[in-house]
Amino acid sequence: MPKPDVQEYLESLGRFGMHFGLGRVRRLLASLGDPHKAFPCVHVTGSNGKGSVSRMLSCILEEAGYRTGLYVSPHLEKFNERVSVNGVDISDKDLGESLAKVRPIVEAMAKRRQQCTYFEATTAVAFGYFRRADVDVAVLEAGLGGRLDATNVVDPLVSVITNVSLEHTDILGRTIEKIAYEKAGIIKPGRPVITGAWDRRAVGLIRATANRKKAPFYMMQREIRRRSNAVTPEGQTFSLYTDRESYMRLTTPMMGDFQQENAAVAVLAAEILGEAGLNISPENIRRGIARAVVPCRLERVGDRPKILLDSAHNPAAAERASRAVAWYRKEGGFERVHLLFGILGDKDLANVLKPMLEVADTLTYTQPTTGRALTVEKARKKVTAMAGKKGLSFVSGPSNALRAVLKLAGKKDLVWISGSMYLVGEVRAMLRKSGQLGN
Repeated sequence: MPKPDVQEYLESLGRFGMHFGLGRVRRLLASLGDPHKAFPCVHVTGSNGKGSVSRMLSCILEEAGYRTGLYVSPHLEKFNERVSVNGVDISDKDLGESLAKVRPIVEAMAKRRQQCTYFEATTAVAFGYFRRADVDVAVLEAGLGGRLDATNVVDPLVSVITNVSLEHTDILGRTIEKIAYEKAGIIKPGRPVITGAWDRRAVGLIRATANRKKAPFYMMQREIRRRSNAVTPEGQTFSLYTDRESYMRLTTPMMGDFQQENAAVAVLAAEILGEAGLNISPENIRRGIARAVVPCRLERVGDRPKILLDSAHNPAAAERASRAVAWYRKEGGFERVHLLFGILGDKDLANVLKPMLEVADTLTYTQPTTGRALTVEKARKKVTAMAGKKGLSFVSGPSNALRAVLKLAGKKDLVWISGSMYLVGEVRAMLRKSGQLGN
């Protein structure tokens, strides 16, 4: 874990909340010598799939021999996960040194009433570390939205908008069009943009923004044809066809047919990067897709009972995850599914939980350890009404809830933990400590 003073300082910035805009982060980065201008990058946003696409693309670039930085959020178990080079998380030492360069500037700006947010400071830490690590290229995942996100100071080789659905509506807007507008804000003049979005309203707005900025526009559904070859509980095999190449029998260990779509977006991005001058072969793409694994995206751990760690926390992700779990239950021969669920107070409880309840036999509700959580007390009435006759319990605290659901589950059952990245991150750390996760 990061040293206590590093962790405490970063967390202290969280009390200033989220204040969107690029002015502060630009001033912060300028004081550091604009580290983000020291390396080319790919910028990725989207309502769902951005973590998977970012990880797949970084693995492809690593396979091609490029020293690759990866910046993602949020972290699951420790802050260091957010910043990595060639798959190795930033060390506590490097994190401390990177923050030591950022902190005095943040504090000086605060005295001028220009208080930087947590995400602005951590973005500056990542950019500074990538410059010192002398990366060849970086894959940068936007934190929230895109247009006013702290990562949107870069001029990327290619911008990627994975998809658009209703999420963070209190911040980004309550319509697909408004959310698409925020996502499309990462498009830069003359720079290619790729989208995997299906919604016509979103695609239309993204295309219009690209046309206005004279940015080449690529829609995954038109550029790539896909065929699923085999899907098993251990992974899936599929083929992708573009005008440039046929990628026969690609493999991924990750569950969910939506990961094939994510792979298609990553492959298209890799091809566009090839046109921009990077040397990426079909074999680099094949090997990168095969080894990309994203924690807590229907991650399978433990045994007897098998446990699924799943970070779905918006309606679109919940629908996709629920279909995958229903399939996994059937193919894996699991007798019952026990859902351990917790969610943040600003999320759409009803539409996230509803598809999950169609799959689960029992529900254990708990609250993630964060001030943003929907507490057991506040959730009780609505969750009870939704659960109907299913086995239902409310347990205070993730550790108690995990013990309760594991006690409930038989050896041939499936335990599914979902609803919040905070919750699955906490549970993942507990499982690691108990030896069920490995190192």
